[in-house]
Amino acid sequence: MTNLQKRKLQDKIFHILVLSATLFGLVVLVILLKEILNDGLKWINIDFFRNFASRFPRKSGIKAHYLEVCGLLD
Repeated sequence: MTNLQKRKLQDKIFHILVLSATLFGLVVLVILLKEILNDGLKWINIDFFRNFASRFPRKSGIKAHYLEVCGLLD
């Protein structure tokens, strides 16, 4: 086996390792996002977007923050 063939083999092995690590990371990310969405979506309703911030978690919302971001984008 020549030096060039060894380097090509090392290159293929490296590409396979990087691809498998990337795919593993993406699978873990999808699993975590699924868990977060399953736990969090039951708490979000239309009032979450219509209400301002509040001391009470069930009454709090993001309306002020949403309007602030919209104002910054103008």
